[in-house]
Amino acid sequence: MLKIKKVKLSEIVLCLIMILGLGFRSSKEVNVSSILIIALTLVMIGNANFKLNVVQALKYILWYSCVVLMCAFSMIWAKVNIWNYVYALFKDTFIPLICFIICVEIYLSNNHTPFDLFNCLIVAEVFVVLRAIFYTPWMEMFQSFDSRLFASGLGRNYNDFTTQMTLVSLILSYMSFYVNKKYKRIFFIFMIFIIITASRKAIIISILGFVIFYLCSSGINIKKLMKRLLIITVILGLLLFVIFHNDFLYSLVGEKLLSMIQSFGLSSSEIRSTISASDIDHSLHGRAVLREEAFKQFIENPILGIGYYNFQYFNRYNLYTHNNYLELLANLGIVGFILYYCMYFSIFITALRKIMNKQDKQAIFKFVLIYISMLVVMEYAQITFFRLFALIPTIIVFRFCDYYRNIREGEDTNVL
Repeated sequence: MLKIKKVKLSEIVLCLIMILGLGFRSSKEVNVSSILIIALTLVMIGNANFKLNVVQALKYILWYSCVVLMCAFSMIWAKVNIWNYVYALFKDTFIPLICFIICVEIYLSNNHTPFDLFNCLIVAEVFVVLRAIFYTPWMEMFQSFDSRLFASGLGRNYNDFTTQMTLVSLILSYMSFYVNKKYKRIFFIFMIFIIITASRKAIIISILGFVIFYLCSSGINIKKLMKRLLIITVILGLLLFVIFHNDFLYSLVGEKLLSMIQSFGLSSSEIRSTISASDIDHSLHGRAVLREEAFKQFIENPILGIGYYNFQYFNRYNLYTHNNYLELLANLGIVGFILYYCMYFSIFITALRKIMNKQDKQAIFKFVLIYISMLVVMEYAQITFFRLFALIPTIIVFRFCDYYRNIREGEDTNVL
């Protein structure tokens, strides 16, 4: 799969930190996981050469510190004071993320590149997925056609795993076409489990990302591009045909995809009026209601919002929005929204400028643009801003962009 080489202590420690951050975040595990991450970070610091890029580390630490401080200060004007959620954000996400950022800089200072970081992330995610597979009641899941039972033995929502698998799959797609074709094997294994979980956003983003990288790798050869478009159309057509004409796959995956297509662009009331009661996907309808109620709260409190994690007390389901933009806007207002997405915007503009200026390593900056674009699309149906399993791969991609932003041509022979 990957070349076997001498493994350094820094690689082992970083992989362990990633495994803990990605896979051990249930309510029973999170405290021990955070303590272990701190301990491993101290081990990493003890073996550091202290030639760190302090500016880069501070950049990401300062960014997320501002987000966390905004969440804390929002308790001053919050409709409901819930300091326990702020404390949980601090100890379960902020501290482990800061430790991770420090370890990334130590790792890169030891003559490693972001491609080595990607390899560590892929190895960590493989361990996380294997553990999720082990804790899945497969017989019960297939008998009840309930894909939500994936990794249920770990006490976590299956979306936690589909989200991180999707983000790592985007990286695998890039690595498959621009670094080594062998990464496709891991990508397709991940895709099997993503499809089994029937997560609509994960299936769409993973396939769409792979297709975009496949098309981009053809360069400007029109004939080659058209040929690849034809291949994609045929394969996707066959895949959909199998899903919708196989009773098992239709019950597991197809029904969810069909309900999403039927309700696309409809409000919650329109979903109820246009789709028969027996065919309504209650998840889609519920999310539509939550989006509408979150937008209402934002309109009423546009600047500072109603307070971190307060939206759950102002909707009929007592849930969060399942939408990163509206969760930020409703709870933290336009100020919190800008604080969080300013980093996305900064990295996106950096990559875009590099491409527009036709500088070296175009594939790297195209990958960054595609990753951020796919992440932004996925966040329409997923909250990520306080979730470590989404922040870890995203920070790595951001650092990937910064690493190659100022590197001179010919300095790094690992880039294709």
